[in-house]
Amino acid sequence: MKFGPIPLDQAEGRILAHNVTSPDGRRILRKGHPVDGAALRILRDLGLSEVYVAELDPDDVPEDAAAARVARILAGPGVEAGSPHTGRVNLTAEQTGVVLVESETLDRLNGIEGFTVATLRTHTLVWKGDRVATVKVIPYALPWEAVARAEALANEHPIVSVRALTPRRVGIVLVGNRGAWDGLREGLGQAILGRVEKLGCPAGEPAFSLPHERSVADELLRQVDGGAGLVVIAGETAIMDLGDVIPRGVRTAGGRVEHLGLAMDPGHLLLLAYLRDVPVLGAPGCVRGSTPDGFDAIFPRLLTGELLTRSDLQALGHGGLLSNPRVR
Repeated sequence: MKFGPIPLDQAEGRILAHNVTSPDGRRILRKGHPVDGAALRILRDLGLSEVYVAELDPDDVPEDAAAARVARILAGPGVEAGSPHTGRVNLTAEQTGVVLVESETLDRLNGIEGFTVATLRTHTLVWKGDRVATVKVIPYALPWEAVARAEALANEHPIVSVRALTPRRVGIVLVGNRGAWDGLREGLGQAILGRVEKLGCPAGEPAFSLPHERSVADELLRQVDGGAGLVVIAGETAIMDLGDVIPRGVRTAGGRVEHLGLAMDPGHLLLLAYLRDVPVLGAPGCVRGSTPDGFDAIFPRLLTGELLTRSDLQALGHGGLLSNPRVR
């Protein structure tokens, strides 16, 4: 593609590169408009002798066609590509779920001159219809070779997909002395219930356990035996150590503690464990609040069926600072 200023009498048939405004500041010709006879008359009336234009080469792919071709291929399962406009295609979620981004392939695609693709961060929770990515072709056209390279990259595997949530019955267990149960129900219990139900998961009234490992173990087993597909457990005091009562209870029940400590703030004191392959999520105290925290980063991913590990939780440190340090 050729781009630059040319004499006005040579501009017909090219693409107008810039907006054209009247003396009073009104836009009368939009960039991208073909320079036809009517446009030439307007430009002459404005007293212009030259104009910036773009001229496509025979092997160029116009911006809308280039954006559409790449968007169709980079959209993976659960993602829909929209219609192109001015070299842009938006991609939206076809279902509520968690975004997955192949970041290395994305970087390579953005390394092709003329293409830009912006996405949400991988593992972001999205709702059906949310925009998850946008493709923008910068110039008015791209060489066919550049489009073919981009298609080949995207065709290796989808760059952006949305893994659907599968709501499951959630058991809620609150740990504390009997005198604290009413307060736990109204505070922690209601806060956890609200977050769980927001994602379509049924949950009954919270169950209670005394702060002893055998009591915790018995209640966890009751939840799993009763059909819970995920258990959220929290206590009067946040879990402070792998030797604390909740991790001990998990192990006494025959479960496995995957990790204590999330590289996110708020949410550091989150516990992830498994009991008979059922995830057990030890909720940190910040679930009482209404702002995003580590629980929001982990719970949706478990609902997609992802088997999270210690390394997954540790990898959340980049971008894991969610709080304002001035108020912490």
